[in-house]
Order: sequence, then structure tokens, then C-alpha cells
Amino acid sequence: MRVKDRRFALPPRAFRFTRAESPAKAVRRGDLVLLERLVDEGGKEETIVSQEPVVEGAVVVLENGTGAVRALVGGYDFSRSKFNRAVQALRQVGSAFKPIVYMTAVEEGFTPADTVLDSPISITIDPRQAPWQPQNYTRKYGGILTYQYALENSINVPAVRVDLLVGTRKVIETARRLGIRQNLLAYPSLALGSFEVTPMEMTTAYSVFANQGLLYPPRLVERIRDAEGVLLEESPPDPKEAAAPAQSYVMLKMLEGVTERGTAARAKALGLRIAGKTGTTNDHTDAWFIGVTPRHTIGVWVGHDAKKSLGAKSTGGDTALPIWMGIVARMKEAGLVKPADDFDVPQGVVFVPFDLATGYRATPSCSKVVLGAFSNGTQPTEFCGDRPHAVSTLPQYLQKAVYAPKRGEPSGADVKVDDAPRPANGTRPPPMPGTSAGSGPPG
Repeated sequence: MRVKDRRFALPPRAFRFTRAESPAKAVRRGDLVLLERLVDEGGKEETIVSQEPVVEGAVVVLENGTGAVRALVGGYDFSRSKFNRAVQALRQVGSAFKPIVYMTAVEEGFTPADTVLDSPISITIDPRQAPWQPQNYTRKYGGILTYQYALENSINVPAVRVDLLVGTRKVIETARRLGIRQNLLAYPSLALGSFEVTPMEMTTAYSVFANQGLLYPPRLVERIRDAEGVLLEESPPDPKEAAAPAQSYVMLKMLEGVTERGTAARAKALGLRIAGKTGTTNDHTDAWFIGVTPRHTIGVWVGHDAKKSLGAKSTGGDTALPIWMGIVARMKEAGLVKPADDFDVPQGVVFVPFDLATGYRATPSCSKVVLGAFSNGTQPTEFCGDRPHAVSTLPQYLQKAVYAPKRGEPSGADVKVDDAPRPANGTRPPPMPGTSAGSGPPG
């Protein structure tokens, strides 16, 4: 390659992304290509063939406890497009919306150890039209699952059932309190992120979990001074109470499970305390990861400006999460994120080990024990036994036969949206037998 008077010899790894066997198959003599000069940690320079991305993206970095916007990326290149996707783009959020559904359930008295039936469901929205039948990413169903397992593995049908159980309108109320201002309608598909939200709003909503229920509106400008240093204007933090501290921490702990065992488990490689959720929309048009560290909440969105697919299997965990991890790795190098940082635990939270498969309090016979956070008084008290694990080995349609719905939980083949149950506050069913056999989407 020649750049003015300089010449560069490019090894095969320099154009590896093209999957060409030789330079002659990647480019032709006279082609104008984009080169990128890289410098590794040892100071060694390397030149690679680069390309302008076809897709766009957005990044929002919020400082927990102040709402200060510490970084904002609205697209690949400002000279190419002035549209700020971080604050202007309305995009479907997919599974990244599920934490708002489960947060509503936690506020209604449910816990990570409660269970939901993962089996086919048919929902009548308009009697004149065919019913809506949400499906899991794998088209497989796991039977009785804990809320924790269903969230960690981003399984669709349980999220829809929980939404119907607590009431879609209550989920919208929760979203409003968490800072989402876009038009959300009370359709069951809301649970799967079918409505459009900006990356800034979604990142702000997640920051509430780290702030013990306080919503800090994002601040792009902290203060303005004139040339003489005189303060002209100041925008101090203005927190608003959006949720209870204990319940916010319960949700935060549930999201830690996503990064420890679930669809964002690769984030463990950073060696930090991280809670977050992946998000993928239908046809892989939008990919999300919103992650929370003790100091920052960071949202990443990737997609085309036009509504078209990113490609098969371009999930939030495969597309947005690696970008998020790259950002946090640089912040770690700069000392902005430290392994010793930890989330503050508010009063009223207790930690109890429970079986991830069944939701019962853990015993030596449990197949998968996790440490869960609970609002004091809601923790499971009944210990796990042989029967729940025996039930978990059954196919989902047989598990359905032994699952006893509580408080009108939808479990039949047909549910009308207008008849969605509205349970009383502060009550919850006891943990039911469950299984960890269900497969969920990768985001």
C-alpha cells in the first residue's frame, strides 16, 4: 500500500476481516482503501486495512449519584451524519425492557425465587384478529422457571406472563417513574420491548437500580462561567425518588445474575461488579447492552438507521456487549472503574441462598444454588426437596399440569388483554417447583 511517499507491506492479518485468502482477492491494484494505524501496549505500530461501518451506534455514559453525562456518542462520524442517535433515535429495545417488567413484579411483592410457567400462550388482543402468540428464541419451553432464571436467560414467554400478572399499565407506570417519556401503550408485546425508546432514556432507567431508587436526570452541562471565571449558570444534581431502595437493589442483584451466568456472562472477564441486560429485537434490527457498575451506568445501541437486520445471530450479547466491554476496559485502565468498587446495600435487604431451578431455599440436594437479594420478609422459607427436582425433569406440558397458578396468573391457552389480572400489593405466591432446562434467547 502506498500513502503519498510512504509504502506499507501488509501481512495477512491486516486484511483478515475480508476473509480473502490473499491480497489479490481482497483488493485490486489501484483501489483506494482505508488504512488504520494501530499502536499496541508495547508501542509497536501496525497498519491494517479498515473500513467505514455500514451500521451506526450510540453510547451513553452516566455517572451514578449525579446524573452527569460523562460520555456521549451519537454515531460513527459527525461529518457523515449530524443525527445524534444517543438522544434522538427512537429504537425498539427488545429484551432490554424486561427488567422494567420484573421491577414492577418486585414492587408488587414478587421475588427472584418466585416461579412462572414457560409454556405456549395465546393472547387475544382483538377478537376480529388472530391471537398473538409470543415465542421463545429457541422455540423451546422449559416449564416452571424462577423469575431469576427467566431473566438471566432472557426467555420471552415468562416475561409476557409476568407482565400480564402485574398488569401492563403498572409496567408503564414503572417505566415513567424510571425516566422513560416515550409513548407506551398497554399491549402485552411491551414486555418484549416492542415500543421505541432513546438510548439516553434506557440508560437513565437502569441507573435508578444503582442509585437505590433515586432518579438523577441526565445533565449535559454542569456549570457555565464567563471569561473572568464568574459563574453564570449551574445545574446541580436534582434527584427524584423513583422506587424504594430495597426493591431497587433486589432488581440490581437480579441483573448481576445476567452478567454472571446469563446472556452477558462474558462480562465476567472484566473482573468487576457488573449488572446489566442484553437486548435484541425481531429480525436482529437492534442490539443493546445496558450495564451498571458501582460508579457508572453505560448504554450501548447498535443498528442501521433504516429498520433492517444486522445479520443472523447479531444479538445484544454478540454485537453490543463487546463494545460495552471495550469501553469499560479503557475506563478501568484510566482508574475510572476499579475492581474494589462495590454496590451499596440499603437497609431492608437480606441475602438468602436459593435453588435457581426451583426457587426453594437451598439445601445440599439443590442442583444450582445462587445467592439472592430479597426485601426482608419476602425471602423463601420452605427448603428444597426431592419433589420439585422430580417435577423439573418432566416435559413442560406435564409440568403445566402440576403448576397451580396463584392470584389469577394466566396459564391457559387463551388470555384476553382486557382481563389481565390486577393482583393486590404486597402479596405473593409461595415458590413452586421449577426447572433449569428451559432455553432462552441470547439477548
